[in-house]
This record gives sequence, structure tokens and C-alpha cells, in this order.
Amino acid sequence: MESMNPFFILNWKSYVASTEDVQALCSALAMWREHVKGGTVIICPPATLIDDVQACVANDQRLSGVRIGAQYLDADGKTGGLSVAMLRAAGVSAAIIGHAERRAQSGETDADVRAAWQQAITHDILPIVCVGQDAPDPSYNGLRVQVGAAFGGAPATDVAQCIAVYEPVWAISSTPGSRMEQPDDITHAVEQVRIALGDTKPLAVLYGGSVTSATAASVFMSGSIDGILVGRASAFPDSLKELLEALTPFFS
Repeated sequence: MESMNPFFILNWKSYVASTEDVQALCSALAMWREHVKGGTVIICPPATLIDDVQACVANDQRLSGVRIGAQYLDADGKTGGLSVAMLRAAGVSAAIIGHAERRAQSGETDADVRAAWQQAITHDILPIVCVGQDAPDPSYNGLRVQVGAAFGGAPATDVAQCIAVYEPVWAISSTPGSRMEQPDDITHAVEQVRIALGDTKPLAVLYGGSVTSATAASVFMSGSIDGILVGRASAFPDSLKELLEALTPFFS
């Protein structure tokens, strides 16, 4: 279903490295928000640049309402981790949890993901919980298992405080040979996410997987998602401007 309040989440990963980078991206976003005020926008910068994004949002009225998120959250006290208390102190109000790259490269497990989002909601941090498949699988068995591991048995009132992101690992832009799924495939996969959730309904179900200015419209026109999580295309001024132009009809 098409959301009345679509989400646009910018995951800058490690592409954005400096204050100057942040200012250029926030300037592009501010120019867009001057005319396009619909939906919910969440910027997830590298942890070292959270303060810089905070400054941009605070100093530019056009960015009023833009939320700031973290790229991950740790439920325990690991060295180098980001705890809920740290994020709240930094002014962060959302966090990406269970991103495919964190699962693959940092060993995050389904149990880690579940513990992290449950901690997040107790500290008023919006969990952006990623689930997906390692390879194309028309049966979607692995996807349903992962959704069940993340949310199964949790109170419906808790799940309703989460965003779920269908994020096929093989389609994210940093994966060799990646390609975005076709709209029908996205629709079928998102239907499987909703089926696996059963009677519990998250705040929104998003798509994340190599979304660019060339593909954003077709993703939204699939009619099955409530927004998008975008990595590489959101992290460079030129590609962000093109992406924002493509998103305008869906956020106006």
C-alpha cells in the first residue's frame, strides 16, 4: 500500500567523511525541503559526524523536522559500540539495526538485532530493522525465518514502534554484481514480510537495495512500500539531487 507519510532514510555509510561533506549534502536536502515538505526524512551519518548534522538541522529552518539516526546500535558494552544511552545523549532519535553489511561484516546475529530494537524502543529511539535474503529465493523461506527471528512473539505494541526494511543483501550497491529487484519482486517480497509479521504491524515497511534516481519511482509505484532506505545514492551531492528530484512526486 502507498503510505500517506512516506519515509526517506539516508544511510551515508562511510562515504561521508567531513564537515564539508555534511554541509554540501544538507544544503541539497534543505533546498528540496523548502518546496517538498511531505513525508519523514531521517539522516543516518557516520557516528563522528552526528554533531555536524545536528548543527545543520538546527541552523537551517528548512530542515525543521528532519530526524537524525545512527547507522547501528549495540545492545551490549562492546568496544567501539554505540549504546542507546550514547545515542540519546548525542540527540539521535532513530537507529538502523541489522543492516546486511553489519550482519555480514560485524557478525550481528538475529538475537543481537532483536535485543537492539527492544532496547531502542525503551529509550524512545525509532528502530529501523533490516531483514533480507543473501541470494534471490522465490520461496522467501529465509526471509520469513529472519522476520520471525527479529519480531516473532514480540508484543504488537512493541512491533508497532519499529520500521521494518526489506533489504535483499544481493541487491545492495556495495555487493559485486548487485542489481535492484523489479517492482513485482519487491511487491512479492514485502507481502512475505507482512505475512511473516502476522497480526503484528510495524510503523512502516520500507525497501532498501540499490535505490537510485533511475529506480526510485518504480520502487514507489510498486504500491507495496511505505518508503525507502538509500545508501550510496544519498551520500554524494549530485546523486542526492537527482534522487530528490525523482522522489518529489511521492513527498509533495
